[in-house]
Amino acid sequence: MLHSELPRVTNLYIIIKDILRIFHMFDDHPRTAPADFASHINERFEIWRIVLGLFLVGTLWLGVALGLGFLTATFFPEFHGEAYVSAVGLGHSPMALAGLFVTFLPVWFALALVLPLVHRRTPLALLGPSQLVNWQQFFTAAKVVLVLAFGFEVLFQIPALLLDLPLYNAHMALDLPQWALWLLPMLLLLFVQIGAEELLFRGYLLQMIRARGGGFWLSIALPSLAFGLLHYSPATYGQNAFLVVAATTALGILLCKVTLRTGNLGAALGIHFANNLTVMFLLGIDGNMNGMALFSTKADLSSPLMSGNLILMIILMLAVYRIWARRMDNARSLRDVL
Repeated sequence: MLHSELPRVTNLYIIIKDILRIFHMFDDHPRTAPADFASHINERFEIWRIVLGLFLVGTLWLGVALGLGFLTATFFPEFHGEAYVSAVGLGHSPMALAGLFVTFLPVWFALALVLPLVHRRTPLALLGPSQLVNWQQFFTAAKVVLVLAFGFEVLFQIPALLLDLPLYNAHMALDLPQWALWLLPMLLLLFVQIGAEELLFRGYLLQMIRARGGGFWLSIALPSLAFGLLHYSPATYGQNAFLVVAATTALGILLCKVTLRTGNLGAALGIHFANNLTVMFLLGIDGNMNGMALFSTKADLSSPLMSGNLILMIILMLAVYRIWARRMDNARSLRDVL
């Protein structure tokens, strides 16, 4: 079994290495940023502090997740073991997806404890030197991503046409009144989910490594690869599991680069929020966190069609970043660029 996985692991390594090189090549000044995201971090960023912080965050996150599973099995015996994972882990109903989003709350609490206890710093420092979310950047980036997302959906039909496979055939998954009833609380929980990932990977990890003087390969590649591996799921994606990791890693790199160039976590939060809003709330895939999807479709996530879409997604992310980075160099603000 291990021997059969080696070629796939090797291919993943080659793909991610090439993605990293392309992003690195696209940035004329990978070590500088208009407002350095880590300029306010000048002490208490030793390696042991970072490792301890990550350990505490991971322990609390896992502990609460296991605790929720235990409580669920105790008070709802019909949901235990595989049944619990199937009900909540796949997020195939609004309530199940809400339960999945809630499991990200411990990351917020853990970082709120780790920053003052381990680094003697306010948790707001994770947002950047201003210690505030730049909401203008958030909404501007989110609007652009929503527009691009619908354009991508059209382009993603190309692999289906080339491979003579069925096109995207969506059906209404939720009644509009039911979807609208859940929308506001689920949007808040969606922000909890994407915020936890951004604060951990683009806030904590990126910022701490950057403060230690890490260049592109450490401060950007390491958090992005960790972000990508978090989405590794061969049970869900089959032979495409490594391609999903590569695509998510590419997205992580883009989010890191945007964060460093803007000096604030706002734009990355907006991009991540709009991306997940599209795939979870608007156009979903049956059985894959589509509990809040207004429209959904049946799709084999391990099929060649999905492979083609993932490769196309990586190429599009590279192209979009290249255009944005070039325009950013000649613009005064993110608003001017977008």
